[in-house]
Amino acid sequence: MEYNTSQKRAILDYFEANPNKQVSIEQIFDSVKAKTGKSTVYRLVNSFVKEGLIRRLRDEVNMQIVYQLLKADDDCASHFHMKCLNCGKIFHLKCDQSNQLQRHVLTEHNFKISSGKSTIYGFCRDCNIN
Repeated sequence: MEYNTSQKRAILDYFEANPNKQVSIEQIFDSVKAKTGKSTVYRLVNSFVKEGLIRRLRDEVNMQIVYQLLKADDDCASHFHMKCLNCGKIFHLKCDQSNQLQRHVLTEHNFKISSGKSTIYGFCRDCNIN
């Protein structure tokens, strides 16, 4: 039996409206607080993580736990990510050079990079701050 269908839908709608952002529980709650309480947001977000609908990450810049929508075609464990420090948008870095970097680090430095947990911070084209 499904519970909290409207609350679940509100939270999933929020993630779908922000597919390339990593968001905190506070940001999610601010968006859906008219429909549900904060403890329900925590519970539902944790259930979405267990179901593989969203992923849980640690934002090393802001030192907080954040969440991001997982799309069916994103194999986030196999590539690096880039995060804009200004707008917060996430970019998937899927290219031969990043794969070469992983191979180089493994071969030359005997260190295997966990690419899905690796984020490069900087500024996107729209926010490029000189």
